[in-house]
Amino acid sequence: MRVRGVISAMASEIRESVSRRLWHASERMPSELRCAHLLLSEANIRSTGPVRLHGRVDQVYRLDYGRGELMLVDSKMRRRDRIELEDVMQLSAYALILRLSPLRGHEDASVSNRGYLRFVWGGVSRYRQVSLYPKGVVLSAYREYIAKNHREAGDDK
Repeated sequence: MRVRGVISAMASEIRESVSRRLWHASERMPSELRCAHLLLSEANIRSTGPVRLHGRVDQVYRLDYGRGELMLVDSKMRRRDRIELEDVMQLSAYALILRLSPLRGHEDASVSNRGYLRFVWGGVSRYRQVSLYPKGVVLSAYREYIAKNHREAGDDK
């Protein structure tokens, strides 16, 4: 009985591993993400630091089999894999949130200065690596956004 249970568990692991590898191949996922652990998927994140930011990150991976830095991925449903400035700013803001408020259990992980945009159209995924904006650029854009919204709301008294 025990041998049968062990064999069944091993077969299940093999099926899962093969399924994951096939998905990675069809997804055309970058190799560094294939060797990473998925920590968050479609998750709300928020900072508690001096600047309060929040967002819904598509994926956060921990590279190097779960021992490396955090890598963010944001998916876009577009026919063409054209990178927009807003896409990079969005990923950069998520990175800043994770720097200000590290993930529980992963406080030792730094957040990468790079990220991936995943473009999906017609069942095909394409990944494009981007360099993220530094903290100062993100904070400056945030302050401009807040000031603009206050002016439009008539709060500039």
